[in-house]
Amino acid sequence: MSSSVPSLPVSVHNLFLFRFKILGVAEVSLKMTKVIQEAELMEQWLPAKPIADMEAFYIVYDNNRSPMVFSIGSEGKLYLIKKNAKGVNELLELSSKFNVPKNHRAVALNVTQDSQLMTCIAFATEEKGKASSLNIVLPFKPSNIDWSLADLSSWLLNPNQASFSIKRLLMGVGTIDNEHPFLAATLSVPGEMRVDIRHVAVDLKAGSWSWEQGLQYPYNAGTMTDLCFGSLPLGDGVFGLDMTQGKPAITFVTYSKSPAGLSTKIVLNLPVIPGVRSLTTSLDEEGYTNLLVGGHGILHMSAQACSDSKVTHGAVVEPTIKGDLMKGIQKLYTSQDKSFLTIWLQNSEDDILYQRFTYETQPDDQGDVLLLKPKANVVPLMSSTTGGVRFTALYNSITQSRSLFVLGKDGQITLMSQAVAIRCLIAFYAIPEACC
Repeated sequence: MSSSVPSLPVSVHNLFLFRFKILGVAEVSLKMTKVIQEAELMEQWLPAKPIADMEAFYIVYDNNRSPMVFSIGSEGKLYLIKKNAKGVNELLELSSKFNVPKNHRAVALNVTQDSQLMTCIAFATEEKGKASSLNIVLPFKPSNIDWSLADLSSWLLNPNQASFSIKRLLMGVGTIDNEHPFLAATLSVPGEMRVDIRHVAVDLKAGSWSWEQGLQYPYNAGTMTDLCFGSLPLGDGVFGLDMTQGKPAITFVTYSKSPAGLSTKIVLNLPVIPGVRSLTTSLDEEGYTNLLVGGHGILHMSAQACSDSKVTHGAVVEPTIKGDLMKGIQKLYTSQDKSFLTIWLQNSEDDILYQRFTYETQPDDQGDVLLLKPKANVVPLMSSTTGGVRFTALYNSITQSRSLFVLGKDGQITLMSQAVAIRCLIAFYAIPEACC
């Protein structure tokens, strides 16, 4: 890695703020010029309307492996930021394209995408003081949808509403045997104080969906510190972190159905670590989810270890990944390929860091144990002065590059890309995004 040009802040037509960051080296400014630079990190402000709703920020790839940003704006509209045919980012308002009534606000959103770019979107809207409307988009690949069309309502499944107010949506990744991934909603029921979790059973063949009551979480979902989707050999369900019962506790909830249609609740207690604050998952080779728990360090548990868990409620163990910078981890995110897992985190100082790992299998008395082995040291990316508040990450299997997207306190999105074994040619008199 060369350090001759550590940072290149350049403004192009007042649309882009583009710069390199090389850790531990001071920044140097250059004007419009052509620079060849072997860079590890590239930071770019995406031209976009500020996103005020920090809980609605999802990024997936289009068919050219350029990012598409789905979000909910402060006025309750659903937005998409994507590149058009000319390679220029454009802001599209999707609420009207999906025929959302003008008096409805978007209140929840989830977007997932698998390695084959199969994309799933679900969002909820509601009129003030009334029940929510759940909207499920048919699974698609980015090249299937023409986002410039005025009416995209044909991509929505038939509605089947209920008298709930939806707070949050949790969704799995990818379609298996033409079935929609697991979808659940946290919601409040009229007349009840607690927030519940309901499974949404999606029937793609019939083009419809229905509410299922098999998920019975033991705690109030409205007071949970963190929730995330999980897939274990026992079934698909929800991991949850609760802090309201006198001590932190992590549980996984799923259910099974008998041929007669009767539901049997399954609840697993899982261990916590000191300072626990966050949860996320990674996928194993069979499509199940390994659990990662953030606190004063990170606890990694394979999907099989989660299924076999016999610990008592709130049991505390030591983290499997430690470090001086990994204190009070409040947010975790993963991106992965067949060889590596990258963990991105935000610690108690609001610093954003990442570290790369490989999976290794180690024999054990009770069978093979899946372990994470560090591939490199933890790398600080953004300091607390940057003010990053929410982030997500993507891995490009074609270029082998990793990209981190950070939503700052001002509602602007920062893109940081790490190129692996490639040389990045930047021509600042052209559109700089083309290099990403």
